[in-house]
Amino acid sequence: MFNRVTIATKDYVILCTNKGKAFWMKVHEIPMMNKTSQGKSIKFILNLTPDENVTSYVTVKNFGDDHTLMMITKRGTIKKMLLSVLENAKKRGVLALKLDNDDDLVGIDVVEKGDDYIMTTRNGLALRVSEEKIRKQGRVASGVKGITLNSGDECVSGNALRKGRSLIVITENGIGKRLSAKQFNVKGRGGKGQIYMKIDNKTGFVARVKTVGNDDDIMIVTTEDMMIKVQSKDIPELGRNAKGVKVVNVKSPVKVSDLAIVDSSDKEKDK
Repeated sequence: MFNRVTIATKDYVILCTNKGKAFWMKVHEIPMMNKTSQGKSIKFILNLTPDENVTSYVTVKNFGDDHTLMMITKRGTIKKMLLSVLENAKKRGVLALKLDNDDDLVGIDVVEKGDDYIMTTRNGLALRVSEEKIRKQGRVASGVKGITLNSGDECVSGNALRKGRSLIVITENGIGKRLSAKQFNVKGRGGKGQIYMKIDNKTGFVARVKTVGNDDDIMIVTTEDMMIKVQSKDIPELGRNAKGVKVVNVKSPVKVSDLAIVDSSDKEKDK
């Protein structure tokens, strides 16, 4: 997974790997480079094993007990725990989620009291749940069933839903759309969810889902590490059954691999 985000140098970046391990570092510890630089492998910064990759991150100001972290795995397991549990992780890392051998951690997000949380799959199904219905667990717990997956499907994202933000969907073939959270009913965990994207050969599978504000920028990344910036407001808000519109042009074998959001408040700071 490839991520870029605009953040303050005093923030903490919490990074989680496919193996369920969590690390954190200060933003100023990440080498500053220009957009044409090759960059430095995260494996030279963190204590990662050869088969371990960073799959998700969040940024926070502190590790206070008012912060709660929600995790989601490829097989639809979710786990909620206090962010303060990870305060000692640093660059050596700690196990944040115990995984089955055939599972991977694919997403993390900070949830606040009263938030709803939505799980989304690569085949276009989504399940919205209340975070208050998910109990907190300890650091090495295995989590609970979040969403029931159909054969061949897997989770690609999990996001906290907040007022003033919509969902942005991008598929492997560059098709995208925005969706209002109001289109999804709150259900209990463990269900199969509702259709949010109709998948076919033209669209390809869903690559990533994030939440976005109307004035935010969206950075779309391909499997060739090309990055394309588009404005959120230029992508139409459509219904759950709509296929979406062409957002970026990619030709096989190149596919969209990920997206990141540049918050509008960060853009104002840069002016």
